[in-house]
Amino acid sequence: MCAGRERRSPALITTTRAILKVEEKLNFLIENYSELEKDIVNVSFNKMISPLYSSDWTLSIGDIHLINRRMINFLTTSRLYLDQISHDIKELDDNPNISNIIENLKRDEYGEVLGYRVLEALRNYVQHRGLPVHIISFNVSKEGDLTKRVINPFLKVSELRKDGKFKATVLSELEKIDDEADLKLYIRQYISSITRIHSNIREILTENISIWDNEINIAYEMYKEKHGESDSLGISEMYMGFRRNIVFIMKEPIKRRKWLEQKKYRAQQPYV
Repeated sequence: MCAGRERRSPALITTTRAILKVEEKLNFLIENYSELEKDIVNVSFNKMISPLYSSDWTLSIGDIHLINRRMINFLTTSRLYLDQISHDIKELDDNPNISNIIENLKRDEYGEVLGYRVLEALRNYVQHRGLPVHIISFNVSKEGDLTKRVINPFLKVSELRKDGKFKATVLSELEKIDDEADLKLYIRQYISSITRIHSNIREILTENISIWDNEINIAYEMYKEKHGESDSLGISEMYMGFRRNIVFIMKEPIKRRKWLEQKKYRAQQPYV
């Protein structure tokens, strides 16, 4: 249904969709991260139920390629999110310094979190040089009466040094720790950093989002008072008795945005 006389700016509808786009980009990243963690668990499980998964060379290489695919997807969507977020937020906040604020959030994480620096350097390495996972280890440990079997994907630091193209400062940090860099640890640090950045962005936009949501709810209430309930509304221009330039007002983008906002990555509760 269209409410031609209820004048709400089409810019509000565009803005509501734009903030949903921001949440969707984080969701792409979180879902790729989730798939990566799940496949690490699945590979661990396969090795637990059948010795063939550990002894057969072809199956072992297949496991490495599987984790590499998931890693590449994760690194690609992290680049998409971090590269585009400043531009997206600039369209939603009229603060002329908003881009600098977001860049400072990124710089803070880069400076404070080794996993952030490692994954940023690894992403550049993957784009131009090689695959992210060099080896997978299968560890068996006892915890009381339980036997814990876990795989860990690793970077071979000495191989990165031989290649000569991995970021030197980050490489030096890794060399001081071990020749085998535990990717699972650094991946979790990295996703924690990105979710912290996003939490700050949500806080910056909270007041504006509340205003935008309220404007849409007001439009529905105004229509309801005159015409009754409606699942969808629109604004349009009347020209010679015809409606044109219709812009639909929907509550569904708000519902989806709120659903995405409640999805949380809990770094303190990893799978394995």
